[in-house]
Amino acid sequence: MESANFSIFLNAFSILKAGYASNHAEISDLVEDAEFDEHYSQEIIQRSQQALLSLIARLDQELGWLPELS
Repeated sequence: MESANFSIFLNAFSILKAGYASNHAEISDLVEDAEFDEHYSQEIIQRSQQALLSLIARLDQELGWLPELS
């Protein structure tokens, strides 16, 4: 999920429409919804899922996600 150009819209929370409290089951459902919507490629969706399920990667995503401003 790292990119030379930072974009809040490429944050895993934004891509999957997840919240800070989203757990594994909710993230799985959100992945299915994102795949159905087809706004992002399968690769981006899978990387977003992995980022939210890995503790260290999730912390990075949480620090980069500002839902109050989006």
